[in-house]
Amino acid sequence: MLGKEIKFPSNLQSLTNDGPLASRRDSNAILIYYYDGNECTSCNIANLNNIINIYQSPNLSIIPIFSINDDEHYLNLTTLLNNNSIKTIAYIDINKDFIRKNSFIPKDSKFHTFLLNKQNKIVYVGNPLASDKAWALFTEILEII
Repeated sequence: MLGKEIKFPSNLQSLTNDGPLASRRDSNAILIYYYDGNECTSCNIANLNNIINIYQSPNLSIIPIFSINDDEHYLNLTTLLNNNSIKTIAYIDINKDFIRKNSFIPKDSKFHTFLLNKQNKIVYVGNPLASDKAWALFTEILEII
């Protein structure tokens, strides 16, 4: 996955109607937190909140992309996001276009969090909070880009 370019579908839905994701380049790096709808939704939102609360920097945008399976999942997700006061703009992928455009992303959720540089190329893969070593590598890469 490292070095691969991420392509963003134009139809990702922002929960705040904040505009298309592809145009959001106000920082040097973007941490993509992709949720494919197959794991515990509330667990993923809690993990996302941990990442947001621990690492806040003007050089990093944290962008969650949630793929949903049906209308009930959509309602559950939006309720959980609103109740947890996520401090970033969340995007919903209703048609699973994100994974279609980036079919190289494995199904294993360990590979669903990744850091992009300005060219939308992957420079780090994995949850930076998984271990002290992962955190050290993540912060080191952020300082470089």
